[in-house]
Amino acid sequence: MYYTMCRGGLWGLMREDFTVVLECRAPQPVTRCHLGHWSWGSDGMNWDELDAVNARLSETGDGALEVGHGGSGTLFYWDVDASAPGFCRTGEAAQAPSPVTAADYERYGVFVPVQLSVMAESEMTGGLYPQPIDSAFCYNFAGPAEADAPHLLTEEACEAVGWFREGLGSVYKNGKTAYLNAEGRAVTDFLYDGVWAARCATQSVLDEKTATYADEVVYARPGCGYPLRSGYAPVCRDGLWGFLNADGAEAVPCRYEYACPTPDGLALVRENGVWSLVEPAALAA
Repeated sequence: MYYTMCRGGLWGLMREDFTVVLECRAPQPVTRCHLGHWSWGSDGMNWDELDAVNARLSETGDGALEVGHGGSGTLFYWDVDASAPGFCRTGEAAQAPSPVTAADYERYGVFVPVQLSVMAESEMTGGLYPQPIDSAFCYNFAGPAEADAPHLLTEEACEAVGWFREGLGSVYKNGKTAYLNAEGRAVTDFLYDGVWAARCATQSVLDEKTATYADEVVYARPGCGYPLRSGYAPVCRDGLWGFLNADGAEAVPCRYEYACPTPDGLALVRENGVWSLVEPAALAA
């Protein structure tokens, strides 16, 4: 199990035993491409240094860096002309768009974050591909029954939406995040910072004098709030962290220096410079 970590605004990677795998030097969170390679910033590093990092990762069994290809991602979209959801894989492993199926909803949940799009001919393949409309995101809903026709849960498009889990989902607009329930009603005001799933695209530029590459940001998209896990989600307000519960209440006031969830429903919190592994329910008691 691996976790992204952030120090001084730069991102790295650590194992669940807190062993550092990749130092904090990336301008965006470390991710994995479809081939399983780590996408990590390489600012100021030359190929010899990157090769050394790859050799160390191989020796410790921690995978390899994403060097030499761009990876891919999955885009969930809402065709505004057909009023229908779909998804396609983008990047080097591009594929034709497909309708969202019952199996997809079983895997991702009945509320799927979609980007409003129109279908247009792709310059690369000639086929029809979704072209996102600015940064307009919504939730698409499709229930498990055939009678539950797909429709948009949120009437107003937001700049970003997060994953919907355990009855709540987060939306981002005008620099702040709020949480919605399954009826599309806001259960919090837009009080919180966007902290999860921030997306940033970079391109590596060679400095011929130093023979090193530096990452330049091409575009950045805002992040949303963390999804709920075991009934709680870390939230950040005015630079301090607390925990939201499934009712949208701030069950643990925002007083910590940092907080992040773990896959097993626990959370890491930092107070007075010290990290602790805690149960959010115990903090809320």
